[in-house]
Amino acid sequence: MTAEVTIHPFEKIGGHLLDAVRAAIEDRFGLRTEIGEELAAPAHAYSRERGQYLSSPFLDLLAERARGENQILLGVTSVDLYTPELNFVFGEASSAGHVAVFSLARLYSTTGAEKGREKMVEQRAVGKCPTKVSTFRTDTPAARVGR
Repeated sequence: MTAEVTIHPFEKIGGHLLDAVRAAIEDRFGLRTEIGEELAAPAHAYSRERGQYLSSPFLDLLAERARGENQILLGVTSVDLYTPELNFVFGEASSAGHVAVFSLARLYSTTGAEKGREKMVEQRAVGKCPTKVSTFRTDTPAARVGR
């Protein structure tokens, strides 16, 4: 049975960006992908000290929605994410839970001028940007990037 991907936006994420992420997943991995319901960012994940959200509660929230082994849930958020070991992360994944989340916050903060900003963020989100930067944490220590 082929895996299916459901993309859940956390808070407001532009439909064009979600469609670009959906299309990139379908093109690159050949997986049926749909846009799921909008979810609220977990309030308990917010750190006032840091002004950021801990990424693991996003994974927990997605894992609660999982319907089976052949479903992958991807969260997309515009809030800034971190893990205790790192100043920030672009995202985090759990292969055991078949869930992942990635943040657009740092993509927006490095795009420069307003003109063309949305297009640049879209390109970076789907991996079409010539400047590749990766700080995406997984649950496998050997796979951690950005240290």
